[in-house]
Amino acid sequence: MTDRPYDLVLEEPYDIVVIGIPQTLLGVHAHALRARTAIAVPAATDTRRLVRGFFSGIAETLVAGSPAGRHLADALVAMVRWELAGIPMASAENLADRVEAYCLAGLADPALSVESVARAHRVSVRYLHKLFESRELSLAAWIRRQRLTRIRHDLADPAFEGRTVAAIAARWGVTDARHLSRALKAEFGVTAAEIRRAARKPPGEVVTPGSSRCS
Repeated sequence: MTDRPYDLVLEEPYDIVVIGIPQTLLGVHAHALRARTAIAVPAATDTRRLVRGFFSGIAETLVAGSPAGRHLADALVAMVRWELAGIPMASAENLADRVEAYCLAGLADPALSVESVARAHRVSVRYLHKLFESRELSLAAWIRRQRLTRIRHDLADPAFEGRTVAAIAARWGVTDARHLSRALKAEFGVTAAEIRRAARKPPGEVVTPGSSRCS
């Protein structure tokens, strides 16, 4: 849902793909999108064909419930954030946004870490820590939250019911899942088992964290 009302006037039948990105995922540049909305792309350009194919592919993948859907969604958010980071602003804020976009695109890589991100952006680990001092979370904590959020999402997804918790965790770069339930409990107040139990519960049944099922 957009917070800015708009009307679409179509003079002939159209298929429309609408993909929404929460503003909270766009970083400090989210406001800049207001100056870049409703920009027409000429139908004769190669860009139009490229964008059409990309977004149509994402829509089909998400509708089909493909396991690749979340990876595509992260890639899309990373692409938008990288583009927004090119808008003139304080250089530190631009770099922080580029770093987060880079991390979103690489969450599945077990080697993603503060150290690897620093090397990729040719800055020191100390500078990277300083860069995120003014943000809600340190970079390491932010990467951890992003991974846990996606793991929680997959644990609750019926499409992944046949996968082990360790396999789902590995999908998001967490290769050691021994302490995953504890991490999920600390972050969201529920364990991996409770997330899966809640996803399987019949309509009307209430499952509370840390307790047995009750009606």
